[in-house]
Amino acid sequence: MTSLAKLALVLAAMVLMTSCAGSRLPRDDGDLQARILELERRLVLSPDDAETLRDLGSLHVHANEFARGSEYLKASFERRPQDPKTVFYLGLASESLGNRHAALRLYARHADIAKRSEYAKLMRGRYEWLSREIARSEVRQLVQRESDLATIATSARRVAVFPLNYLGDESRYGVLGRGLSELVVVDLAHVRGIDVVERIRLQALLHELALSESERVDPSTAPRVGRLLGAGRIVGGSFDVLAQSNLRLDVALWDSTSISSLELSDDLDNLFRLANQLVFDLLKTMGIEPSHEEIERIEFVPTRNLQAFIAFCRGLALEDQRDFEGAARQFSEAVALDPAFGMAAQRVESAEGMNASGPTTIATLHEVKSLEAVEPGADLLDLRLQNLGLNLRMNLSLGLESREPATEIVTHDGELPDPPPPPPR
Repeated sequence: MTSLAKLALVLAAMVLMTSCAGSRLPRDDGDLQARILELERRLVLSPDDAETLRDLGSLHVHANEFARGSEYLKASFERRPQDPKTVFYLGLASESLGNRHAALRLYARHADIAKRSEYAKLMRGRYEWLSREIARSEVRQLVQRESDLATIATSARRVAVFPLNYLGDESRYGVLGRGLSELVVVDLAHVRGIDVVERIRLQALLHELALSESERVDPSTAPRVGRLLGAGRIVGGSFDVLAQSNLRLDVALWDSTSISSLELSDDLDNLFRLANQLVFDLLKTMGIEPSHEEIERIEFVPTRNLQAFIAFCRGLALEDQRDFEGAARQFSEAVALDPAFGMAAQRVESAEGMNASGPTTIATLHEVKSLEAVEPGADLLDLRLQNLGLNLRMNLSLGLESREPATEIVTHDGELPDPPPPPPR
């Protein structure tokens, strides 16, 4: 006999006919226990009801009774594996019990959850948060064990692309380094035979090693950084914006035996054409010839609006500083300037999800409780939209034919605004 069946027998004497109540969260501990008791009575009458199992499990999670909640939620999941609330709360329970990889697999199902679900955004947020925490934990353990490891295997096909270091004095151009490196990462990821290091793992290593901008990649640090990332090749370097808005890139490609230097320059308005040329030069240096389809993907232009790209770069910088609310605002600004900027639209949803879900499961529970308690039965996503004023339902998916190959960028008044000050730590 299962534990759920045993529980049903124990509670049988307590069965009372009650009216069907909504699935709102209790407002206080007394209400919480009363709601749990009510659902336990209902479960005796319908022991296989997936919704009752789900709601009972979610309430136990809110009561910090994660093992008990997990039992109910697993039973509900067996009956309705696509139910968003069940998947979300089972992920929270698994995470709280220390089963982080199991939780990550559950949160990864956010892609299969309908956008209209109030839990889709929270699941994506928890997925992003947990991915970062797992990456930081793994990198930290690797660094701590580095001296004990005789060798750490690297692969020539694995490439790490670092943000370019800005050498100029005008701070408004500084954020371009992250955006340029992101373009290179996206383009290289399209090429067969290349495995690009995840951005979150790279940022975790930079944080763990406490490397400054100027120390990130040089002849002395490149071998160690590459070894810790398992990358046989590292791309890094610097950029500057000179007189007459001339953009200059000085990029190096490190591998196990040599260092190759690449120097490119063009007008700032031709930033995307220059980024494309950098990718093609890197591939040539690696001895890789892209296919016709891969060339088309590399030449794809995500936006031709310089202001939108600058806002996108600011969002990346704030995201790296874990200011996800600020990042979401910048990504949203990029989409407002260019509604067809699909990369920015996807980042809006990601950053907003991380901001909504909070850095810990407890913060996430508080977020859910405070929002659902405002108006029982109200749509959680709509409430977030009202509070933040962000159109998160925009999810643009661009085809290759929707943009021309890189030529020039459309500017607004030809002037870049200064980036915002860094957020408080």
